[in-house]
Amino acid sequence: MSDGLGGFNRLSTLGSADTVFAAVCFTKCYDCAVGIDEALGSISLYPNPTAGAFTLERTNLSGEIEVNIIGLQGQLLQATKWDAGLSELSIDMSDLASGVYMVRLTAEEGTRTMRVSVQR
Repeated sequence: MSDGLGGFNRLSTLGSADTVFAAVCFTKCYDCAVGIDEALGSISLYPNPTAGAFTLERTNLSGEIEVNIIGLQGQLLQATKWDAGLSELSIDMSDLASGVYMVRLTAEEGTRTMRVSVQR
């Protein structure tokens, strides 16, 4: 499927019997989401790849954001809240195996999915 930026991405829908997550792409390092609100679009994730911990950083400090770490099989591995007013949130994934994980950000403005790679 064309990504509109000159590349072609494979799409996959993750989910289980009671929860279905939106499609995400796996072939490029940029986000495939379109129409992301400024509040979610200004979030950065570093370092990526990581040895086990990473930081999310945002410039728009208003609003609480739900942060979910999701495995490629669709399983919810971690869930936390990123409180309004905090510019950074540290996530520890040292208990997870090496691999690629989805970081799902959900706020009133919408949802954004980012990838993080754990390499040891």
